Amino acid sequence: MYPYDGGCSFHRLLQPARFCGPKFRELGWDIRVGAAITHEADVLFWHGLVDESTIISVLVALTRAKAEGKKFVWSVDDDWLTVPTWNPAHPGPVSMAIYHILREMSDYIIVSTPYLASTFASVSHKVLIAPNLIDLSVFPRPELKEDDKGVYPIQHPPKGPVHVVWSGGVTHQEDLTVMVDALSRLLDKYGRERCVVTFNGMPPPPKLMTKYLHRGMFHQPIVPFAVYQMTLNSIRPHVYLAPQSEVPFNLSKSNLRIMEGWALCAAPVASEWGEYACIENGKDGRLVSNDPDQWYSALQRLVTDHETRIQMALRGYCRVDAKYNWQREECRLPWYKTFATIFGIEL
Repeated sequence: MYPYDGGCSFHRLLQPARFCGPKFRELGWDIRVGAAITHEADVLFWHGLVDESTIISVLVALTRAKAEGKKFVWSVDDDWLTVPTWNPAHPGPVSMAIYHILREMSDYIIVSTPYLASTFASVSHKVLIAPNLIDLSVFPRPELKEDDKGVYPIQHPPKGPVHVVWSGGVTHQEDLTVMVDALSRLLDKYGRERCVVTFNGMPPPPKLMTKYLHRGMFHQPIVPFAVYQMTLNSIRPHVYLAPQSEVPFNLSKSNLRIMEGWALCAAPVASEWGEYACIENGKDGRLVSNDPDQWYSALQRLVTDHETRIQMALRGYCRVDAKYNWQREECRLPWYKTFATIFGIEL
């Protein structure tokens, strides 16, 4: 069931169906996404919570499917139990009631990280872990070079300023707090001739917007999801920002933002928290504690040292290509195993 086109449903429903479908079609299973619940299906998938305006119709349809002996699989990519109160996505009492209903009703629960799986300890027997992956083919392809060592990506120092980019929505407003002072110091010292900062989606925090908007800092407003990838690609970041508040909710988040930075051939700077710690510090990005001085030090180094930044970006690109790419069958194996378990078949 794919009732709306958005980032979460795209990564957790559409992409798995698209890239795993051909394998299971050979085994007699047709995996499809559609905007409405169909009772022709033997297994129904739903991602996230149910909107309160449609809860009755959705729960009636799922209950009917269960009564007919069909399976219901619930996809979850957030720890709804620990969403901070400052997060606009914080669920109210009705949404939390839906959470408990879906948890008990589901035959299987698919999550993206081991930590998120641990939040379902009471029903651990039906929890399956399948990681987020990305389709590298929709990102800009770096220039390739071939020599006696093989074919590998290369990158040249920018002719203009280094592009430092944050991309995300308003649910991350408190995550950004730690880097506000660091970005301010960076722009004060290097100016728009050497460094520009772009906020894609969420507007810059007021302190930064007041002083720097159109003076080394730019805001790309939120666009429909259908053109998000094209918009992000057009920004061409060199440094990709990935701050996180050190709260339990963020421990459940996947490393999708890091993968996105690598796929853009940018060097990520990230909070050392949860799955973001997948970065090999100093090799394919920078990990920093939530200390403004550490953020400034990391950003200053990457803005001024082109060689180091480019090496990190290219290592990251090679890593996401090899380990997190939907285009590679070996990366799809956890999803193959997940679908096989749900369908009750052998691969």
